[in-house]
Amino acid sequence: MMKILKSLAIVIAIAAIAGGASYSFFSDTEMSAGNMFTAGVINLKIDNSSYAIDSVIPGFDDPVGDLVASPHNTWSYDNLTDQLFFNFEDLKPGDIGEDTIGLQVSSNDAWACMKVDITDTPENDLIDPEAEAGDKTEKNGELQDELSFAFWADDGDNVYEDEEVTLDDGNPGIFLEGKAADIFKNKFITLADSMADVWPGGNGRPIIAGENYYIAKVWCFGKLTPAPVSSGDGDPLHRGTGFLCDGDSVSSASQTDGIKADVTFYSEQARNNPHFVCNQQECLADTVYTSEVESNVQGTLNDGTPVIDPDRTDPSEANGPPDWVSGTGTNFYSLGKGGTVTLKFADVVGNGNGNDLAVYEATNGRDSYPLESADVEVSLNGKAWYPVGIATSEPGGDGVSYFDISSTPLSMFKYVRLTDSTDFSLHNSISDGFDLDAVGGVYGECE
Repeated sequence: MMKILKSLAIVIAIAAIAGGASYSFFSDTEMSAGNMFTAGVINLKIDNSSYAIDSVIPGFDDPVGDLVASPHNTWSYDNLTDQLFFNFEDLKPGDIGEDTIGLQVSSNDAWACMKVDITDTPENDLIDPEAEAGDKTEKNGELQDELSFAFWADDGDNVYEDEEVTLDDGNPGIFLEGKAADIFKNKFITLADSMADVWPGGNGRPIIAGENYYIAKVWCFGKLTPAPVSSGDGDPLHRGTGFLCDGDSVSSASQTDGIKADVTFYSEQARNNPHFVCNQQECLADTVYTSEVESNVQGTLNDGTPVIDPDRTDPSEANGPPDWVSGTGTNFYSLGKGGTVTLKFADVVGNGNGNDLAVYEATNGRDSYPLESADVEVSLNGKAWYPVGIATSEPGGDGVSYFDISSTPLSMFKYVRLTDSTDFSLHNSISDGFDLDAVGGVYGECE
């Protein structure tokens, strides 16, 4: 009977399946829909507020020579398309104008750079007063040699103020000034990169997404002189620009002449890009050596008395190529116990592949003489310092210590600071610490 019941159950089950019935089994189905990547945003937008002598503004009906708002060169935050920072006609010696440029990036913090490239210097006409002033060409004008500019970190009010002369980080507020021909050379100017930034509060910070940053510029047809005003409220119409413009030096050679220029702003994300600099340098391949003593404080002998040997007290002996001769006691500088010296290259030195810095030490009989050492730091601006290692008079070596500065955020450096770190417990009472022969930039000087 049991077998018959089982058989019957099987028949019923088969019949049920054939009839379309459903049965549950262990199963699992999962789906992740709508997966997506979206790139971040680095969108640099610029605004400009412009003021100028009214006589130079095209279409202005009241040319009385007063400073007025310049609507042709003013706009709110936008991408640079047809906007012009300069659009002035009929300049007279002593004319002056001012702009404050606002920068803002969206979504992501960014580095920022700016450049102005003179693209044309038309003579336009060669009239008699120009010829009488010595102008002999009809191809290139002279206005670029007469028009002065200054750029500074501004708080957004278009006025150069006392508090902007020296920023709270010690840097000058004016970061670019001079004749147009001298400063507008198609080279990026650092606004904010990993080495420096022009705004107060520190060095090497990106501009923060969503925040407003301001740089101001003033132009003068003649000699431009800073005359900062007291901090306060009000625009240049009520307080002036904070500069004086003297047109007495302008000659007739620049009459009818013009300048055309392209103004470019560049931004690049700061995240995952800690070593960005606005101007990557081209570096020579030959080693160069420091040429200037920036500062020094010579230490003492081990017993606390001054170093008096004249062959060991001149820090300039540490500049130039290594020239100490083994067995002699000249052509080097002794740091002394607790002493420090800061040396400077004539130009920046690049951070290349491998070793970038060489420190040459002078010790007679180094194989048997106790070890001398000095802490080594590098800097680009002489303010922010980065340690790179310890130079020593290593026994058995040639007295040269090499350093790779890749451990620092610097892509180049200009200053080297050495501070004696000798263990004087190993030395006699008249020991004078680390003896410095030379400091070399291995990767070469950069343009």
